Amino acid sequence: MMGAVARVGKPRVHPVFPAASEKLHQKPKETKWVSVQSSNLQAVAAAEGYLYVRFDSGAYRYPDAGHLFQPLLDAKSKGSFFHKVVRNLPFEKLCCKCNWNPAGKSGLCESCK
Repeated sequence: MMGAVARVGKPRVHPVFPAASEKLHQKPKETKWVSVQSSNLQAVAAAEGYLYVRFDSGAYRYPDAGHLFQPLLDAKSKGSFFHKVVRNLPFEKLCCKCNWNPAGKSGLCESCK
């Protein structure tokens, strides 16, 4: 019996932001998280055009959304701003251990396995 062959699908291409789809698979430079007062969000960060958002359930990064970092921090309700402005943008789930690198199927990146 032959070994299983992993299927590699095409990267997601966002219909409105096609350039952002290419950036989903690039590793950004590290930056510091800023804790926020919110019942929905824990912390946010920005680096190289990415917006990073950490929830209780994990962290995500949004390419070409770094310009939303300061408006998100300035928003009276961080959760409402996120749901109205950021939620439907292309994103990538991050490693549940380091919160920086893209997560694999196990939830961990290659560096944290």
